[in-house]
Amino acid sequence: MPIIPYRAKNAPERFPYVTLSLIAVNTVVYFLTANLDGGRRDFENPFLGLQNAVAGRYALSWDILFREPFRLLTYFFLHANLFHLLGNILTLWVFGPAVEGRVGHGRFVALFAATGVFSGFFQVLVAGVLNPESFVVGASGAIMGLIGAYLWLFPFATICVFLAEPLTLFRWVTWFIVRGNTPNWEWQAKYVVLYLFVLDIISAIFSGGSGGVANFAHIAGLMGGLAAVALLKIPRDGKRASEARRMRAEGVNLSALSVPELADLLRREPNDEKLILAYTGRVADPTVPGWEPLFMDALRQYGPLLSDKADPTSLANAILAVSLHQAKLPTPPVLRLATRLEHDGNLNALRIAAQLFKQIFKQERTGPDAETALLRYAQIMERLVTEKHSDNQAEPVLLYQTLLRRFPASPHVFAAQEALKRLGAPTPTGF
Repeated sequence: MPIIPYRAKNAPERFPYVTLSLIAVNTVVYFLTANLDGGRRDFENPFLGLQNAVAGRYALSWDILFREPFRLLTYFFLHANLFHLLGNILTLWVFGPAVEGRVGHGRFVALFAATGVFSGFFQVLVAGVLNPESFVVGASGAIMGLIGAYLWLFPFATICVFLAEPLTLFRWVTWFIVRGNTPNWEWQAKYVVLYLFVLDIISAIFSGGSGGVANFAHIAGLMGGLAAVALLKIPRDGKRASEARRMRAEGVNLSALSVPELADLLRREPNDEKLILAYTGRVADPTVPGWEPLFMDALRQYGPLLSDKADPTSLANAILAVSLHQAKLPTPPVLRLATRLEHDGNLNALRIAAQLFKQIFKQERTGPDAETALLRYAQIMERLVTEKHSDNQAEPVLLYQTLLRRFPASPHVFAAQEALKRLGAPTPTGF
């Protein structure tokens, strides 16, 4: 009993331009080559079936293969009828995007073409001996190549399926009409592919390749796609990454995923901003064992993004907590985050910003970043005193005076001098 995969809970790592293009090209070619004369009742050339003239010119067969080898490329853009096309399009849409996302657009095109050529040649080589004039058409061999690649890359991915038999189909449609969704029939990809592979072997044995389905092309395509990505040593997803992708496809909040699950996803999708923010949010939690080195690595690698888009208070608190362990902070993103907090307008954010500026000054001691951090720290403390949020009037004075003594050539000297005048405090000798 055949199964029909209709959804993969495995979002692609990049937009599937090639997959969509292949679907479009196959669809356009089908309607250009199909018999659209609805008035004809020709058994040999039925309505919406492939035109005989087109098959004779571009389809693949054993007796013409070596005279016109270009047919190894043209045959898999032809389809015998509408159901043949729709089945291939659905299967391509289920398995193609994730493979394209992992191997890249260029290698995806090469994989599709190579497995299409190989599977077609194998089909006519094995079955064509007995039926040298029978035509082979359809992209199913190339698509099985993508399925073979999918098996290697995502063996634990979740595939939604239903059984292609009348009672099950009726139940599936009824469930959708009544409940507005589909029954939860989900298999791991390795079992889906194994099932399809065994069906093709059984069909090939009993039909001898003359049953109307190119079973030998399916078998060859699957094995070819599997071998190709294995030889290229393209990274694979394990159980943990596949489970994380399933939860993500089901709309589960990324923050609900574990640190290892998020790390696995991030290794595959290093530029995904949502993943970066979710991962950093998890490793910024001091209750996570070994959080400090993970958080520091994230801060160094994704600092600009985090300082602009992460929750500023949570990120700043994690930075201040990790600084207690004498960790050297990456200065630019911390200064950027402190500036963001300073402009927030919230009193708590202002106090946290002051602590970040103070920490950078203590860490750097010398240089432009230290000068800037000290000035901004002093300005915040002055603001707190002016707005009656602090009674320590001596602190901003001491900070401005320290800046003048430590950095006499600083471009911030004038700002410090003006601040001391406002506060009615003396300027250090020599200024």
